[in-house]
Amino acid sequence: ETHETPYFQFQGYRFATWFGTRGRLPQLWGQAVTRLRGDDALVVLMDCQSGPLGMVRTMEQQALFSALASLADIASALAIPVLLVTTPGPGAANEVVPELARVALGARHITRHRTSVWEDMAFREAVKETGRTTLIIGGAGTDTAVALLALAARDAGLNCAVAVDACGTVSEVAERAAWMRLASSGVALVSWTGLATELADTVTGPQSVAAQAIVRAHFANLPRTIPMHRE
Repeated sequence: ETHETPYFQFQGYRFATWFGTRGRLPQLWGQAVTRLRGDDALVVLMDCQSGPLGMVRTMEQQALFSALASLADIASALAIPVLLVTTPGPGAANEVVPELARVALGARHITRHRTSVWEDMAFREAVKETGRTTLIIGGAGTDTAVALLALAARDAGLNCAVAVDACGTVSEVAERAAWMRLASSGVALVSWTGLATELADTVTGPQSVAAQAIVRAHFANLPRTIPMHRE
């Protein structure tokens, strides 16, 4: 049985998409891990510096900073290791943004020298030392540093998830293309807010309570886009 591949149009480009396939995914779709576990997870924050983050146009800047900090806070609450990856170089553009300075204090810092940080032995050794086999990735940019790490790690046999609401890039078309490439390679596309529940595993344990408090604090500081319903 064959099915016509659906498409969507964006800024003159035509992209294949899985929407509208009535639950049937294209044969090229990768086999992603179906369940993420906190005891096997490792959070990786990519290029959280003024220069790379300053180029993001797919997400409001303060919301992105808050999402990245919240993802790191959830990792801390659930005893999940955090690797903070940055690019080398002098000047303010290569400094970790002030909003994430406290995150840097609690994370292991890795300087990447290759386009894909997976090609840096120091990074691979850092991952190996944690004993974790599931990478949860956020940061800048979705179609470059984030995607290249996720794709290389998948090729190496690790499970990978990208927190789509804790990363960004220069344009929506670039981000959509990256999401489809990642999903077709078996990388799970998740939200950091959903991770707060999934990784905690329980709803009443102290770790879960702490993770949900981080989610509430994040949204308490953001403007509402949908009015609250009142009787």
